[in-house]
Amino acid sequence: MVIRHKGRVVARDIRVLKRCFEKARGLLFRPKIKEDQAFVFYFPKEGYWSFHMFFMTYAIDIIWLDREKRIVDMIAGFKPFEVHKPSRKARYVIEMPVGKIKKYKIGEKDKLEF
Repeated sequence: MVIRHKGRVVARDIRVLKRCFEKARGLLFRPKIKEDQAFVFYFPKEGYWSFHMFFMTYAIDIIWLDREKRIVDMIAGFKPFEVHKPSRKARYVIEMPVGKIKKYKIGEKDKLEF
């Protein structure tokens, strides 16, 4: 599986997190995410899925998407110890290395493919 934005591959090494424990752990206590990696959090229904960066030692880019994989919220450079609740409901959340949003010119309401 790959993640694409406007036909360009954004990440090739994708880990889909569906189980409660996997989602709770996320990137916690993992080494810095690699340039070609992304973690996709899948939720069975849309909701206001809050994310935090407690105990993290590095920033990431994070994107919330609706069921149609359209971006409803995002943060470029989500820093350690920050917390964010999206303003709109999401079904997927993607964590990627910091700088991906800027590099690929990803914007709100854009659609991602995976």
